[in-house]
Amino acid sequence: MDALKSMFKKVKSISKHGLKPYQEGKKNLELELPEIEEEAKRRAEICKACPLFEDEPIEDLKIKDTRIPALDSKICGDCGCSSPYLLRQNTKLCRNW
Repeated sequence: MDALKSMFKKVKSISKHGLKPYQEGKKNLELELPEIEEEAKRRAEICKACPLFEDEPIEDLKIKDTRIPALDSKICGDCGCSSPYLLRQNTKLCRNW
């Protein structure tokens, strides 16, 4: 996925869902709550097998994830959301979870 496509998907996702999923995921990544981390790990196992699990093509938008290395600098190719945030929120759910 190239940077332009990624940016378009991000804008489309924000226009549809607002900033709440992003804000919730970012906050939860910072909080390190055990129950949220366990759910993110479960979701990561599903996402790792998905063909839409991609590298973030925009260098400045890569989100570092040291607790779940598989999510480091990854995005969902369907919506363009950063995986470290997306998998740690419950506002916007993937049908595969």
